[in-house]
Amino acid sequence: HDLSGQSVRIQTAARVYDVRLPLLGAHQAENAAVAVAAVEALGLGLPERAYVEGLAAVRWDGRFQLLRSAPYVVVDGAHNPSSMSRLCETVRDYVAPERTVVLFGCSADKDLDAMAAELAKIAASAVVCASRHPRAVRPERVAEAFRRAGIEAVEAPDVGAALHAAQAQAGPADLVLVTGSLFVVAEALEAWFSIPGEHYPEFDPQAAVVTRGPA
Repeated sequence: HDLSGQSVRIQTAARVYDVRLPLLGAHQAENAAVAVAAVEALGLGLPERAYVEGLAAVRWDGRFQLLRSAPYVVVDGAHNPSSMSRLCETVRDYVAPERTVVLFGCSADKDLDAMAAELAKIAASAVVCASRHPRAVRPERVAEAFRRAGIEAVEAPDVGAALHAAQAQAGPADLVLVTGSLFVVAEALEAWFSIPGEHYPEFDPQAAVVTRGPA
């Protein structure tokens, strides 16, 4: 493998597929195998090349997406402890940087402490922030959770500023890892590619109304 993807052999009851998958991580190889098995089970009679070419054409922005090298900058939308654990495994197995600087923000309904504990396995330091989304956790709360996990954390006023601060901490052989929320990842991509920002409507859970349809 390299940072553009991985070569995967998928064996089913019907065939053996040797595919180039432009997604990194053992979990993505598992996902590809499940997808192949599911399509085979549909009995569509697709030729082998349809599977091989289809998987080779996969694109999933925000899933271990490499933006640059020296230092590495990767964005990944992991936002729960399980996906964060897989993300940390992928960093160790595919990048193995000298140091990892985490840029992190998350939403209020997520297990912040458990995610910080997973990131403590790889993070040398962190820059924390909040996305523009109204459910984003305040940076000071995120910083407290990271410090409880043993990670030195500094706060930034927004995702763009956090991205600059994280890169300033990173050397050529280091990794800047942007994660914790798809909203944070989206705003990092906006900053990176100079895309106009999306603004979210205010969310008031007390104003939510559930209506029942006809019996």
